[in-house]
Amino acid sequence: MKKIICLLLFGSGSFAIAQSKVITTVNGEKLTYSPTVIGAATPDPSSAFEVKSTTGGLLAPRMTTVERNAIATPAIGLMIYNTTTSCYEFYTGLVWYNQCGSDTSPTSSGGTAVITSYYYSADGILGRAMVGQETSIAGVGLDIYAVVQTLGTYDLFTATVNGITYKASGTFTALGNQKISLKASGVPVSIGTYNFTLNTNPGVAFSIIVQPSLASGTVLGNAGKVWLDRPVGAQRRSQYWDDLQGFGGLYQWGRNSDGHQVVYKSRWDTPTYLSPVTTTVSQTIVPGHGNFIIPTPGTGGYHDDWFKFTTAAGAGRWNQFPQDNNPCPSGFRVPQIDELAAEVKASSPGVFTNSPLDILVGGYRDINNPGVLSDTQGRYAWSANVEGETVYGYYIKVGLGVVTVGFINLTSGLPVYCIAE
Repeated sequence: MKKIICLLLFGSGSFAIAQSKVITTVNGEKLTYSPTVIGAATPDPSSAFEVKSTTGGLLAPRMTTVERNAIATPAIGLMIYNTTTSCYEFYTGLVWYNQCGSDTSPTSSGGTAVITSYYYSADGILGRAMVGQETSIAGVGLDIYAVVQTLGTYDLFTATVNGITYKASGTFTALGNQKISLKASGVPVSIGTYNFTLNTNPGVAFSIIVQPSLASGTVLGNAGKVWLDRPVGAQRRSQYWDDLQGFGGLYQWGRNSDGHQVVYKSRWDTPTYLSPVTTTVSQTIVPGHGNFIIPTPGTGGYHDDWFKFTTAAGAGRWNQFPQDNNPCPSGFRVPQIDELAAEVKASSPGVFTNSPLDILVGGYRDINNPGVLSDTQGRYAWSANVEGETVYGYYIKVGLGVVTVGFINLTSGLPVYCIAE
């Protein structure tokens, strides 16, 4: 059988053949070829085929996007000229890369949908990734938005980085801005910051921080923050709603553990011991005794602050970083009010035992009646925030299906729950 091999010449001029090499065809036949140059005497030694011309160009296969998508299993590096987008494109192994950039070609969706762009904000980064903990259980993910131009399917994913992979697939049923919830899976191997890129064109890049594994005595809240598993002063994490060993101290705002917070109970709403009361205002943020301070008029604001300052902002303490008089152990601090609120919001406040934080019932110590506990059905927690230049601190209260964010005088005694720094 006679085999004919044709060599097309572009323009005019000479062509040269260098040392021969052997290639194998798809049907197993062997052919000899040589590095070839058209338009010059000698081919570049690094090339298999070279064209030189000052009067003509190389014409690539021209096709529409529909025709391009019909190519079965395109090879990595396959190049075409897309007449739909008027751009050269080549296949990366995941997507068709458009050399004109995203301004002149639709953004890929991994499916049949046509997307003009993707975007996300820091609020879209969900959950907390920790070494040794399955990310799908911890709720790690990313909410992004796609601007949908043409309805269809999508199939988004990242490469696996540090044991973690993000994926999302589905069908767009509406045009415009549409949310995609990428879910992470896998177990992180190492701590640190890790970068991910979606299989889109152009790629959507984001990063996450992988934290150390949880230490003993901590819990991962439903809002993705790490907390101590009990209020400050408790002997253990509560085993049931009225576990006496699960109750901690009742702290005056901005004050450290010096004995003033101590309370013993015979049952959840009945104290058998409360620290003694003094009316002498402290001249420093370290009173030097364990009495519960309720100042008299003219000594720092009636029932307002146990410290001589008349504004909490002027006094510092918990509302500054690092916190003075922080009663939490090393690596933890008194939470901001928005951190407490976020945990409550993420935990269905009507059934707050859904939260691993588990704020207990038991009430607080009221300055107007400091010998008993007030509102013993309420679940209270101090925050580190104060109300402007006043002597009132913000707290959160979780009741029966009702959540209250309020502020109260700094001399009141409330539980403290600690969040990781």
